[in-house]
Amino acid sequence: MLIVSTKKKKRIPYHDKVIAKFHKNLSALDSFILTCNPILSGSLAVNFLYNPEISSGDVDIYFATAEDYVKCFEHFKTKDAVYYQTENAITLPTYNLQLISKEFLPPEELIYTHDFVNVSVAITVDTIYTTRETHLSWYNQELVLRNFQISENPTDAERVVALFHLANRISKYIARYDLPLSNSFKKFFYQQLEFLNQINPEVFKITQQESIDYYGITVTHSSDIARIKSTITDLLEVNSHQDSLDWRPF
Repeated sequence: MLIVSTKKKKRIPYHDKVIAKFHKNLSALDSFILTCNPILSGSLAVNFLYNPEISSGDVDIYFATAEDYVKCFEHFKTKDAVYYQTENAITLPTYNLQLISKEFLPPEELIYTHDFVNVSVAITVDTIYTTRETHLSWYNQELVLRNFQISENPTDAERVVALFHLANRISKYIARYDLPLSNSFKKFFYQQLEFLNQINPEVFKITQQESIDYYGITVTHSSDIARIKSTITDLLEVNSHQDSLDWRPF
């Protein structure tokens, strides 16, 4: 269920504080960004809304149109900013900023493309978008899978690499937020273990292999089936204390 909080209809009680943080943080990077209809989504947006005490070095800016993206990118080019470009994003290391170009969607659609329900948050210059499922995932203090980021009709090799990237993402969130997997997430991983058990391990007996993650960064990893199965098993056994938060579902 989509939740949209606006200045006139504040579905989120602390709406003004979140929007103020949005403006303050983007202005600190470069106030020009605010003229490009930026959509903040990802870890920083999550922290603004659900975990204000946790800091994040990632600033992921999305855009509803290619025109807004190009306008923002061209501005940084005129400043001779160092950047790395892939088909998914522009990375500006000096600013710790990512301009996402993988797809251009309005915020109410964008939030449903993230891998975790917990990350289904988007903030614009005056509006906050999230979902009731997202809010409940934080209230229940558990990590919930929304989308397994994988292409249609993947090969076994592609599926194994996707599982590697997903495991890395989970480890990151467990370390940052101390979240155990939801029951539905565990069910998904048990299904993946069944898939891995059916694969001839000799096919993937590669000590090191490189692949490209979501942001176009080259990641070196092991494609050894036994190692990936062990990693998934370890994640299934992760337990976390259930700290209560100072808010309730709305």
